[in-house]
Amino acid sequence: MNWWNLLATPIVAFYAFACGRNAFRWAIYTLIFGFFAIIPLLFLRKRPIKDLTIPDWFYALVRRFRIKRELKQINTPADLPKQ
Repeated sequence: MNWWNLLATPIVAFYAFACGRNAFRWAIYTLIFGFFAIIPLLFLRKRPIKDLTIPDWFYALVRRFRIKRELKQINTPADLPKQ
């Protein structure tokens, strides 16, 4: 292993991450094959970024904390109509 492989490893790993590939695997490939590991990576199809879906349990958790925060602001029965 020479200094060129050490220099190429983060470059190829970052490019693999940007393409939607496993950066750790491509870093290993770069350490083994050198900078030439980027050649097959250039020809692979880019994976699209998937839409993030927030699970329902997270919405329930946020709703619970929001209700707790609103209930802490109520000190007297006169505060209830303000809500």
